Amino acid sequence: MKIDYHQNPLRSQVFLDETEKKLLKANIKNELLLEALAAVWYQFRKKDPPSLEKIKEEVSFFDDDEDSVLSVRVNDLYDVYIKELEESYMHIGDCTCVPATCYKCLAEEHAGVDTIEGLGKHLASRIDRAFKDSSTSIDEAIEMLNTPISEKPNAEYINHPEIYRVHRPRWEQDRVSALKWLVNYKIKHFSKLSGYSAHTIIVDDVILETDNA
Repeated sequence: MKIDYHQNPLRSQVFLDETEKKLLKANIKNELLLEALAAVWYQFRKKDPPSLEKIKEEVSFFDDDEDSVLSVRVNDLYDVYIKELEESYMHIGDCTCVPATCYKCLAEEHAGVDTIEGLGKHLASRIDRAFKDSSTSIDEAIEMLNTPISEKPNAEYINHPEIYRVHRPRWEQDRVSALKWLVNYKIKHFSKLSGYSAHTIIVDDVILETDNA
């Protein structure tokens, strides 16, 4: 396995060797079979037992023929996951506070890797916004995260200052945590930041302990 860490951690690329690709496909198949088995189990749990035709319909999913529903589904998901791993697609979905499935997360989970380990969805959302576009460097994102959230409501909350006041402390805490995570990420995968050590960073004149490089 080869991982190319992107300056934007949500865009890292993962390249599998042939053995790992076979394992990825096997993991996909295993999950689909477990889901199909659960569906059959549910049918047998009903008060009225399913008909023989219904049982045959459920069990037919387990066929391992090249053109079977199972094989087609496995191959389709495999192609999607390989693209998510190998292309610099974004992590976007529940992992970044977007109400949707993140296929990059699913792909990494089935491949047995986590390129954003320890990054919760609220922090990932902060980092996502710090990288304004594909040209934003990690240093620019860090600089943006190092700017405290204004005490004055932004345009979105101009008519709801009380809501802004209530939520700002948590947003500020998330900002600092996201900054710490991103600095650690750069120390680990890229050159050390000028003016920072591998063990401490300074945020708003406060020294924060960071993880070891």
